[in-house]
Amino acid sequence: MINSLGPIPITSASFNTSGGTLLLFYSGSGYSNAAGKLIGMNVKLDGNPIDQTGVYANQSLVHLAFVAKQWVVTGIAAGPHTIAIEPLNASSFLDGNDIYEVMVTEMPY
Repeated sequence: MINSLGPIPITSASFNTSGGTLLLFYSGSGYSNAAGKLIGMNVKLDGNPIDQTGVYANQSLVHLAFVAKQWVVTGIAAGPHTIAIEPLNASSFLDGNDIYEVMVTEMPY
């Protein structure tokens, strides 16, 4: 769905599902311009927040990998959908030196 350099926000191309359950895998990176800040990204399905991932930045201006996560989303309607990622907060700086990955697998139940 998404395999891209930053900056974000990034929205995937539309994809179709048969409805039901989706398994999402996502990862990314970023930095803070001040030490001691939580940084990360929000993950949205069709514009609705479903999860977030991040890391605590002890140092400033150092690009850090966010915790790679997977998430199960149930009750998804059949039809077209999009995935979007955006900065978690104002401390999250996500630029062209950062890489983002979001993969979606439709489960058969």
